[in-house]
Amino acid sequence: MINLNDLRTNGGKGAELIYSNPLACQEDIRDFVLEGSAKISFPDGRMRLENAMDASQGQKANYVLWCPKNFPSDVLIEWDFWPIREPGLCILFFSASGRNGEDLFDPSLQKRTGEYPLYHHGDINAFHVSYFRRKEPDERQFHTCNLRKSYGFHLVAQGGDPIPDVEDAKGPYRLSLLKKDETVCFFVNDLEVFRFVDDGVTYGPMLGGGKIGFRQLAPLIGEYANLHVYSLVSDKEAAVKETIGQISSLIHRAQGNITLEECSAQLNYHPSYIWKILKKCNTTFTALVNQEKLKLAMTWLDQPECSVAEIAEKLHYSNSQNFIRFFSKYSGMTPGEYRKKQQ
Repeated sequence: MINLNDLRTNGGKGAELIYSNPLACQEDIRDFVLEGSAKISFPDGRMRLENAMDASQGQKANYVLWCPKNFPSDVLIEWDFWPIREPGLCILFFSASGRNGEDLFDPSLQKRTGEYPLYHHGDINAFHVSYFRRKEPDERQFHTCNLRKSYGFHLVAQGGDPIPDVEDAKGPYRLSLLKKDETVCFFVNDLEVFRFVDDGVTYGPMLGGGKIGFRQLAPLIGEYANLHVYSLVSDKEAAVKETIGQISSLIHRAQGNITLEECSAQLNYHPSYIWKILKKCNTTFTALVNQEKLKLAMTWLDQPECSVAEIAEKLHYSNSQNFIRFFSKYSGMTPGEYRKKQQ
């Protein structure tokens, strides 16, 4: 059982917030890319989407609004949703990219204008979860959320949709899409709706990172707010991150005057283990020491009462010249130049 609240609030050990957008005004979506025609407004401080063309136009009346960011493969995507008018349905595309790994907006890809076939049998790969499906009679009689995988039109997972019809809907409904390793899960108000485990063979190769986009079918009107995207890390990655943080904290408290062996002893680790952890993160103990010393030096240089000689002594340099050489090497300026720039 996945506890979404633990992922959101455990201090980054399982998830790290990498993107946040309130979707509250036009400025919030100035870089978004619209494919097709839509009316976008912001009543009540949230993004309202509705079709600019009549539903009688069929697929030509539909559209996709893309967030311009590329997101990693393992993510938790969350947003608030209010259904305003039926019929219609909503879709979230995710892990969207060119079929050969191109960026979704690579000019070599076929132009997309909102018609659905361009998104499932065009030249892109993507997952698409559909919810609040109230378009066709069978969708209105039996409410489900569907997960499809493209290239192709593969229905890979399905679950009951708990969102009521517009007349009974209050909102907001917090929608959560989790993709980690081979698993994709969808939640409404933290209630798991479906789960799909991809074998990377039956419905095509595993999909990695990419872009996310909102799609609606005419004549539905929906409102959206508080888009958050978290990058998910494995337990092993979280342990490495925590250890690096502990090492940096010890170096900071010792003002750089600590050895790898002393640090290892305080953490009850063998020095070779610390060395391996640092190598995995493409860094060294010396690099961490220099990084923390530079932070301390800048903090003290921001205090006019601290002289360069006093800072050199605090950082355990034998003389001011050695400190000045260190500071210049790693900051690109002398302590005096840094102070002048800050002032």
